[in-house]
Amino acid sequence: VVGATGEVGRVIVRKLLLRGYQVRVLVRNLFTDTLDLLGTGCSYVMGDITDPYALMEAVSGVDKVICAVKARNESEVREVELDGLKKLVRAFHDVRHADYGRTEAT
Repeated sequence: VVGATGEVGRVIVRKLLLRGYQVRVLVRNLFTDTLDLLGTGCSYVMGDITDPYALMEAVSGVDKVICAVKARNESEVREVELDGLKKLVRAFHDVRHADYGRTEAT
């Protein structure tokens, strides 16, 4: 789950955990406040949606990606909500292609 510490993201993470899913979240930091928001039931990857390497780590080995990001202010909308989403989709595609090959990646 990308955007897991936001209002919507926290609800998504809780519901997935309650339904028994293994959940991995991408968070900007691993401070106590962040861990308290999401609990210990999920695995954490530190990074941000603008960092392709963190995204690759976050999506490696996962079947689905949920994106609940929201820019913190107007000046970040393009970088986070548009470019960040493009990077997330690209990372997921690249990891699936590397893991499963061309025919199974889509």
